[in-house]
Amino acid sequence: MTEIVTLSLENREDFGKEANKKLRKEGYIPAVFYGQEYKDSLRVKVKNSDLSRYANSSHWETVRFEVTLPGGKRELCLMREIQRDILNDEILHVDFIQLVKGHKVHVKVP
Repeated sequence: MTEIVTLSLENREDFGKEANKKLRKEGYIPAVFYGQEYKDSLRVKVKNSDLSRYANSSHWETVRFEVTLPGGKRELCLMREIQRDILNDEILHVDFIQLVKGHKVHVKVP
């Protein structure tokens, strides 16, 4: 776990089934960012081309990301869950969890 990947998360105003389909056609993956310092989860989107390399690896649960949130704040996080289409294995949705110094996080190590 030495590599830290930089990602930019963009704000996602619309949500729901149809809005998410439209996002995927535009090359984005709908996502949420949550953590202890955030009362509500943030609805965001990330470019598929930026994330797919890491999401399709066998060790995606241990890849650390430094993300830039829509307000400009930078946070460290992990991918907690990836939802995929069962027919074509396309990424449908990603959950990012904030890493906070001093707090334990359980991950599966391949």
